[in-house]
Amino acid sequence: MNEKFDLLIDELAENLSPVKTLFSPSKRLVIWLGVAILNIALFYFILPRGQFSFPNDPFDSLGLFSFGAFLLVGAYTSFSLVIPGLDKGRTIQYSLLSFGFLIFALLTDYILGKSSGFAHKRAFCSYEIILMSVIPFIHLNHLLLKGFLVRRNITFFLAGICASILPAAYMHVACSNEPLHALKWHIMPAFLFAWIGLFLMKFLIKRADKS
Repeated sequence: MNEKFDLLIDELAENLSPVKTLFSPSKRLVIWLGVAILNIALFYFILPRGQFSFPNDPFDSLGLFSFGAFLLVGAYTSFSLVIPGLDKGRTIQYSLLSFGFLIFALLTDYILGKSSGFAHKRAFCSYEIILMSVIPFIHLNHLLLKGFLVRRNITFFLAGICASILPAAYMHVACSNEPLHALKWHIMPAFLFAWIGLFLMKFLIKRADKS
């Protein structure tokens, strides 16, 4: 009996691999952001958009800044959620506040009368946003699955919204920064992608757990 037990221990010891320490949320954020920006650059060469419309007044700049703020805070929060022991409540609050600030900035532009007829036209930029979100979403979830998933719903939802908010920000300068157009054709596709990504990841993990 003891010999069999010793053989089992030796076999398990031979198959052990060293545990790799996870990079900090900041380092993983930089890695993911680099891949996401390269993805945007690739799509720019495949589907060129012509001349960019950069912000030309403070309120336009506020909208673009709010995209970037939510992207950084949301992605950092998703990476923090898979590391045990970190203060997750505060980072989740920051994510909600930054997203609320993004919506506030766009609505402020709309209330100030910057809306135009372009807002109601059928926009193919929404399809491009969803296409450009796929690679960042896969890469972000690849990094997240190396951690310890506790709050799966909010983690995967943040992954989806962050993966699509960078393409949405790109369209804010490459397509139109008209506020109603941005809310309808840039933000709403990002939300749709986030919900699809959430249910897809939950389905894949549930299937993997059964196998």
